[in-house]
Amino acid sequence: MKVDLPESRLPSLYRDFRPLKDLNPDGYEANISTWRDFFLQQYISNSNRIIFTIGTRTLQELTHEVYGVPKSIDIAIDVLVNEGNLIPMELFNLGGMYTDNSRKGFWKWVRSWKESTNMYKSRKDETNSYLREDKFIIKANLEKEYQRFHELLKRSVFMEASSITDLVFTRNEFMTTESLQSFFSIYDEETKNVFLHFIENYKHIIVSKDNVIKVIAAEVEDITSRFSKGITENDLRIASVKVGIININKQITRLRKEINESNIKLRGPEFNELPKRIRIEYKQARLLSEKHLSRLLKFQNNLAQVRTQIDTSATNAVLIQTLSESNEVIKSINGYIGSTEKVEDLLDEIKEGHDRTEEVNDLLAHYNKGQDEEAEEEIERELEQLELDEKNNNKEENKNQDLHEPKESSSEDLLKRLNNLKINTNEGPVQDNENHDNEIRKIMMEEQPR
Repeated sequence: MKVDLPESRLPSLYRDFRPLKDLNPDGYEANISTWRDFFLQQYISNSNRIIFTIGTRTLQELTHEVYGVPKSIDIAIDVLVNEGNLIPMELFNLGGMYTDNSRKGFWKWVRSWKESTNMYKSRKDETNSYLREDKFIIKANLEKEYQRFHELLKRSVFMEASSITDLVFTRNEFMTTESLQSFFSIYDEETKNVFLHFIENYKHIIVSKDNVIKVIAAEVEDITSRFSKGITENDLRIASVKVGIININKQITRLRKEINESNIKLRGPEFNELPKRIRIEYKQARLLSEKHLSRLLKFQNNLAQVRTQIDTSATNAVLIQTLSESNEVIKSINGYIGSTEKVEDLLDEIKEGHDRTEEVNDLLAHYNKGQDEEAEEEIERELEQLELDEKNNNKEENKNQDLHEPKESSSEDLLKRLNNLKINTNEGPVQDNENHDNEIRKIMMEEQPR
């Protein structure tokens, strides 16, 4: 394995630099930091691995052709553990992955777990194979993979589940579910166990027992709330039925494939060249496969019907429990309301209270009735006086208007009378003019004011 480390630092990095802690603290810290960054980059950050293993093999992989085995990488590993980047496998299995490393109780726990008086140490002795054979959980990678797993589980289970049978699996069925198979297929059996332990004991997504897994995530609370959160005998039976259905489906798939291959062979040109006895055997084998397929299809239908009945029974159980709880609610509310006599008494009291309120309103309405009548009479008198004053003002205006109207009338009458004057053309002009002038004078005299 090629070790990507600074060439100029290799002599210092590969020797036992523990004495530098007192002689050259800066060099000591620099070496630790370099090895720490190397492990983070090489084994932790740039991979999907969840388990990191140390031991003799690690030392062999890091052996340099000139400088040999690195003498002090245990210090960098201890730093990664103390920082929480690496979680010792045993501590992980004990549930200590998210324990606060800064608390004193944490390392007390680690000491009791390792039966040691010191913090965790990856060095076991002073030989060339000084590293413990130990395993760690890479915390950041495990959490990152969990986010990816949760999205897949959401699509394959959370959004599709409608009954308790959709949440119960055998271990193999769970890991080979259509959308989850691609996730688990890249990991070995040990990593699968680690991940299942993580989602059960840290994330509480599942519970498991006797190779049976039940999803109990908060996203399916509407289904699981009516049933036990643990694995029950009914869950084991449901898993058994589902295993039977899966196995039959596999056999049906295999038989269909065999029958298709047999049909192709029977229709091929080479088939007719075979001896008659062999051709008969081929046909009999196909008939046997078809009969077996027919029986398996019946079994498949029977098991499918059983699963449907289980779903129906589970739905009925939920319905009965819901009706029972609804009945208790109704009883509780009716008990709070009381008997019908109590309700009638309450209504009578309300009616009496209403009547009393109306009486009080009437009394308050007539309390100032006399004073109100006097005020109304005063207002009516004022209104009458206002109307009388308005009439007088109208009369005065009419009088003033009449004084001007006669002049206008007399002027108009004068114009009419002047227009009506007739001139007699049969008489002489002198006489006619004289009569006309006399008429004008007469009219003008009449129009003069008397």
